[in-house]
Amino acid sequence: MRREVGDLLFVGQPDGYLVAVDLNNQGREVWRWQTGAGLGVGNMISYAIDGEQYVAVLSGGIGLEYNTAGGDSLWAFKLGGTVPQPAAFALPSVRQPDAAAVAGSTVGNTVLLAKTSATSAESNNQNAMFPQNMTVPPQLGQ
Repeated sequence: MRREVGDLLFVGQPDGYLVAVDLNNQGREVWRWQTGAGLGVGNMISYAIDGEQYVAVLSGGIGLEYNTAGGDSLWAFKLGGTVPQPAAFALPSVRQPDAAAVAGSTVGNTVLLAKTSATSAESNNQNAMFPQNMTVPPQLGQ
């Protein structure tokens, strides 16, 4: 990351990216790093050692939104550092890729949030969605 001044906002994304945006330039992205596992909310810290500023973040593969790989990692970055991104991690192209897709249409389909099945009485699983994958044909002429 090449930056010598502050006013950066770091955002962790569920697909594993840690993104830095410039608050003085309408939130323009200035840097991104793939950690290989989802990043939760509020798990970043900024600190200084001998006048050098660092940002640290925990990434964890616990199979949430994007069904990222297992394993937890602690990443620490020095502002102005020049470590290159390692080889790309293989990320799924769809949410929960191991779930069978349900054929849908553009009329009458319902996606249930916070439920693990259509008949489940509980609706408090914040990471659940039923069906997990639904294919819907495009609407032409609208």
